[in-house]
Amino acid sequence: MTKKQEQLSSLLLSNYEIHYIFADACGNKFLIFDCLSHSFDLEEWKAIRQAIWEFLPTIDVDDALVLRKIEEDDQSIKIKMHVLEPDGTEADFCGNGARAVGVFLYENYATEKNFFLISRQGNHGFIYQQDECFFEMGKPILHAEDFIFHFQNESYNLKFVDCIEPHLVTTDFFDADLLTALGHEINRRWKRKFPKGVNVNCLQNVNAETLKVLTFERGVYKITGSCGTGSLSCTTIAIAKEYVSSESKITIRVLGGELKIFRLNHTFWLGGPVEFSQKELS
Repeated sequence: MTKKQEQLSSLLLSNYEIHYIFADACGNKFLIFDCLSHSFDLEEWKAIRQAIWEFLPTIDVDDALVLRKIEEDDQSIKIKMHVLEPDGTEADFCGNGARAVGVFLYENYATEKNFFLISRQGNHGFIYQQDECFFEMGKPILHAEDFIFHFQNESYNLKFVDCIEPHLVTTDFFDADLLTALGHEINRRWKRKFPKGVNVNCLQNVNAETLKVLTFERGVYKITGSCGTGSLSCTTIAIAKEYVSSESKITIRVLGGELKIFRLNHTFWLGGPVEFSQKELS
């Protein structure tokens, strides 16, 4: 695996020079750390992770994404993407972050091998062609249980969807201020249900191929420009309610622009714009 000659910015963390780049994935902002060429022991990894957590709240990103190579053979490279949150936790996954990582990998590494990201659901691949990258999101799990949350003299109905990340979805309203207040309160009052926190989404149907989504993200504790797993969780609810068909290519309108979701080979794929920039970390 060889890397392009363009020099990325670098930062010294725990005596390792680690390259990084900023990414904007449809309004979801990330700081990607490329650690594929490094092999850390457990204590070194803990020190690097802690160093990132210490400065992460001071910069304008939603998450830091740390890439570590797990396995490589003649045909593929398997990578663990650690999603470090500003509140000092590590998320289970990040769909938009994975898209950004896919573009970064295929644009910066000259290889014929296929890249895969590893999650608790298994291996997730990419479709990369003509500077467009779609990420294999897997199979979301819609739970049958209805959640009722009482807030400010109102009752809100929510459904739970496991998209590797935990998501609650409501169609009762579509309002950013109310979602922000509700997201904070759910994460405060439902700690027993969701010890690591939970993402909360508003879903609005536009037409048979278009949805509008707002996502309050755990770990960041605000509404972000977009959320890949949140968009898929809302798509799952929309399919169950027959707003849209699982056979359609669905447009998701988010604050940061538009995402695309479609199903291929019994799994869902996520696409959308990604832009990179280089800024120095002080």
